[in-house]
Amino acid sequence: MSKKVLYNVTVKVDKEYIESWLKWMKEHHILDVMRAGGFERYTFTRILADDPDDGATFAIQYLSENMEKFMHYHEHLAQEYRDDYARNFPQGTYAFRTLMEVEEEG
Repeated sequence: MSKKVLYNVTVKVDKEYIESWLKWMKEHHILDVMRAGGFERYTFTRILADDPDDGATFAIQYLSENMEKFMHYHEHLAQEYRDDYARNFPQGTYAFRTLMEVEEEG
C-alpha cells in the first residue's frame, strides 16, 4: 500500500506584500491547486518565529493520497500554477518546496 505524501511550500513574504499575497493565496492559488485533484486537503499556516519588520513566513501543506497522485500534479499541472504565481508576485516573495512521506497520522 502506497503511503500518503505531504507537499510543503514555505514562502517568505516581504512586509509590503503580505496583505495582497494572503488575499490572493486564499481566494485563488490554494483553491486552484486543490481543484487540480491531486490533493485531499491542505493546511495554511503562519510561522510565528518571524520578526514582523522583516516580513512573514507561511507554510502551505498539501496532503496527497499517494505518490502517484502527487506526481501527476507535479508533472502535468504544477508549472502552470507556478507560472501564474510568478505573474502575480514577480517580486517580494521567496518560496521553497519540500516533499515528505507520511509515516503515521494521529
